Amino acid sequence: MKIIHCEHNIEVDFNCGEICSIIIENPRILDSFVLGLYNSTIRKEDKVYILDNFEKIKFAKLVDLVFSPLELTYEKKDIQKKLLQNILEEITESDISYRFSEICSSFLENIYEVKINSEYEIDFDENLEMQKLIKCFDIHLKEPMGSFVERIVEYISVMSKLMGKQIFILVGCAHYIDNDEYKLLQKHVVHENVAVLTVEGRQNTLKNPGNQYIMDVDLCEI
Repeated sequence: MKIIHCEHNIEVDFNCGEICSIIIENPRILDSFVLGLYNSTIRKEDKVYILDNFEKIKFAKLVDLVFSPLELTYEKKDIQKKLLQNILEEITESDISYRFSEICSSFLENIYEVKINSEYEIDFDENLEMQKLIKCFDIHLKEPMGSFVERIVEYISVMSKLMGKQIFILVGCAHYIDNDEYKLLQKHVVHENVAVLTVEGRQNTLKNPGNQYIMDVDLCEI
């Protein structure tokens, strides 16, 4: 695969199963590159895009962009929606589907009794769907715990499996990782067969950082 920033002729090759470091030491170019990444994720424009076998991938669908450790969270509407969808599919395809139907029927019978005994004229929605019942329990993913690397490892596992993300771009996050943690992240990236791109404004002190693309202040590629 190849990530391209057409405005500044940046082209970086990378593969699933590896970590690629992109270091842009010129502040103006770095700002333009990072803004381009963000605009691509929100489908505003595609000055930065990714090619796979010479075809543009669906950036917003396959790429997860992380600007801070604080963004390693599942408290997002699209994640919650997908989680509930998966849970409903699991229930529907399992033996507990029948029990959930019985629970819904029992709820409706009790509510109907409340209606009969009430001194007020009340009404209610008799179409109690399983989805509405599930939402009552506020089912959600537990937030990642531990160090930054422990959280990003868990986050990658969940987001690749649940949301189908294949490429994780970490902006300004490399300084949260030491050499031992970097090795752990490398192993996990290989195991999950995803790509991790780190984007920084300066080189880090990691040993054997793997695939690197460096553009210095004078816009020379190293």
